[in-house]
Amino acid sequence: MRLPGPRARPGLGILCAVCVLIPALLGAELLVRGYQQDLVHDLQARASVGLDNTAALFDQERLRSLNNAELAATRLAPQLGDSPDDLLKATNDVRVNVVRNTSLVALVDAGGRTLASDPASNIQFGNQGDVKSALQGKLAAGWQERTPLALEATAPLPAAAGQAPPGVVVVAENVDDTLLNAGSRLTGLEMALVQNNRIVSASRGIRRSLTFAPDNSADTALIGKSGDTFLRTSVGPDSYYLAARAITVGNARQIGTILVGEPSAAVDDAVRTARLVAYAAALLGAIGAGIVGAVVGHRMGRRTRRLATVEQQLDSTRDRADHLDAVLSSLTEGVIVADAQHRVMLVNPAARVLLSLPAGEDGQAVGLLADQLMPTSERVIRSYSSPVRDDAGATLGTVTVLRDTTRDQEVERLKSEFLTVVSHELQTPLTAIKGALELVLDDETGELSRVQRRFLDTIDRNCARLVSLVGDLLDLSRLEAGRIELEPQALDTCTVVRGALSAVTNLFESRGTTVRLDVPESLPPILGDRRRVEQILTNLLSNAAKYTPGGGLVEVAARSENGHVQLAVADNGPGVPEAEREIVFDKFYRGRDAIRHGEAGSGLGLAIVKSLVELHGGSVYVENSQPRGARFVVLLPRAGEDD
Repeated sequence: MRLPGPRARPGLGILCAVCVLIPALLGAELLVRGYQQDLVHDLQARASVGLDNTAALFDQERLRSLNNAELAATRLAPQLGDSPDDLLKATNDVRVNVVRNTSLVALVDAGGRTLASDPASNIQFGNQGDVKSALQGKLAAGWQERTPLALEATAPLPAAAGQAPPGVVVVAENVDDTLLNAGSRLTGLEMALVQNNRIVSASRGIRRSLTFAPDNSADTALIGKSGDTFLRTSVGPDSYYLAARAITVGNARQIGTILVGEPSAAVDDAVRTARLVAYAAALLGAIGAGIVGAVVGHRMGRRTRRLATVEQQLDSTRDRADHLDAVLSSLTEGVIVADAQHRVMLVNPAARVLLSLPAGEDGQAVGLLADQLMPTSERVIRSYSSPVRDDAGATLGTVTVLRDTTRDQEVERLKSEFLTVVSHELQTPLTAIKGALELVLDDETGELSRVQRRFLDTIDRNCARLVSLVGDLLDLSRLEAGRIELEPQALDTCTVVRGALSAVTNLFESRGTTVRLDVPESLPPILGDRRRVEQILTNLLSNAAKYTPGGGLVEVAARSENGHVQLAVADNGPGVPEAEREIVFDKFYRGRDAIRHGEAGSGLGLAIVKSLVELHGGSVYVENSQPRGARFVVLLPRAGEDD
């Protein structure tokens, strides 16, 4: 009789869980905060590099503005004496077609008067220091405090030696959304320009955030600092980590601030995920500690008196082992059982006989398993192996079943030889009968009556079926015997498809079937034997014609796919049931619909297709066509440039 066990004692488990949970939660929070600091520090470092890259971008744009100013001066100098309209047209042409990606091109004469500006501007260029320097023959480039800021370059118009320039050309590029978007693509960070405590231009992300903001005000903590600053701030409804650097001109006067950074959502999401994982780990640890404590508390008071039960279980196990041994000994198939380390645990007598193993030498079976069970005798032994798994799905070992298939192989060989002999013996008389019928039907032996011609036509059709069947049998026997040799060459895909289609055109016309081709001329060539590739397509097209109802549609398509050329033939017939797709390429298989409707056929066409495709190193399969029917797909290797 089994004695009742003690009651569970949950107190120790709860105590252990509480003792583990509190410090685990504190430690998890400390780890998450440290992780958050690391993320922010990394983002700050990237933002600092982004500020440096932005400064380099501005320097590059300043240099480009200088080059554009010199180029514009060269182009506009000959137009200086033209009418205002011509000057304006010339200035527009220079800005649009010569110095692209600029915001303004202006022509100023020696007196500081603006002769032309594109776009039109009321800026008094003559009062600017860079224009005055350019009128003295010096190139100048720098910031111009407008809204938004502009990178401006001035270049003097060419003048004769010793003479003052007759004027200057001003080229400006605004630090607007377009320029900041370019900087954002360069650095991978968002950018904004601040003037008078307002964001006047921004890259795409910050501009999107400002769309939902009541105003464009910037955080004052980022502005007016002598060095770089970095903090988390709000831009409209969104939060950003931004680094700021002032844009200064002479006398260290700040004319604007550039902001570079990223949305805080990525950091927040990462921290939120880390906190969830850390808290979950702490909770699981506490639960585990509670379970362990409860189990330990339970086992501390457990009283076990199960020796009789254990002995009974051992006797039952021994009886089952004896019964299993008797069953295995009576099997005619060989059985080898190995553990997960491939150590042989059991070999039944039938396996010893098949492998010629002496008694007590099970270790040899391990070597035989490793050598794929290749005995030294001439017998053919087929093996089937399967893993042994427990209820949890863990692999405990393998069971290998051995079966002597020598007689089956011999019967298969004799059957193949018989088919080959019969096919050869039938081919010659059938050819003679076919030739004689053609002579009679051509009225070479005298005029035939209508009844005689009908009977002879019937004989001719059935003779053609026999010739086709014999040909299929011969092809199949040669394929199985490995006696077909391919002559691979580069084949034009369109030519091969159209050649195969022309061979079965009469079959489609007699049934009123429409054939639709989707074979681009640009397809790469196929590497294969021309006659065999056309035979593959002819068999698939004939099969589609048989199963397509009168007036139906057959689609032939081809395309390139991963180093292969895919050829597909789809019909709108009854289709192939999913349960029959594994056997549709077997020898002598015919679909139930073909048998029910009395369609002629031997059931060898698809078997020949599969063998020829695999001989080319390709593959074939069948799938449903839409909305109904079957779609046979062939993958053949693509010819390389050397083929």
